[in-house]
Amino acid sequence: LCKGGSLTLKVLVCRHNDMLRDRDVLCFATHLAALEELDISFCSKITDKSLIHIANIMKDRIIALRASGNANFTYTGTTPLMMECEVLKLLDLSQCPNIGYIGMIIQSTNKVLTQYVSRDLTRLYLDDCSGLNHSQLTAEYIAAGLGHLTHISMNNVQCCDDNFMMSIVMGIPSLQSITSCGCKLI
Repeated sequence: LCKGGSLTLKVLVCRHNDMLRDRDVLCFATHLAALEELDISFCSKITDKSLIHIANIMKDRIIALRASGNANFTYTGTTPLMMECEVLKLLDLSQCPNIGYIGMIIQSTNKVLTQYVSRDLTRLYLDDCSGLNHSQLTAEYIAAGLGHLTHISMNNVQCCDDNFMMSIVMGIPSLQSITSCGCKLI
């Protein structure tokens, strides 16, 4: 697939592929010039390196990334995605238990947050992200930094309580749907 490259391939789905490695994702990002939607969900051999490759190489063209079901993904990989991929519209990190934070605070002074995030993100899926930080700051960050969200799914995220959800709901005027099934603190 990468040897000849493709000038027209826009969508690539590699779900549940235990043969997929970081070098393969690097190859896709580099040689598939029209690629704008990638599904690497449940590919257990890839790591944060793949997310970093996507952020560095595909930042101007990746509009949908489905990367759910991977315990290897952490804040180290999600931060470049959120900072660099300005055209990203859909991000699915469901069932990634080691993601503790979404986004990155660059400067925090006098309760004013200066942030760099994927500002056009409209759909965010964080279902079953058991490591998501139980922090009001995380909710405020999502609300302040991702103001274009229309859909957010946080099923079975144990840090979700009433205050967490209220910060998101009140902070995102464009929000059309929120899913929080199994959140025991709500």
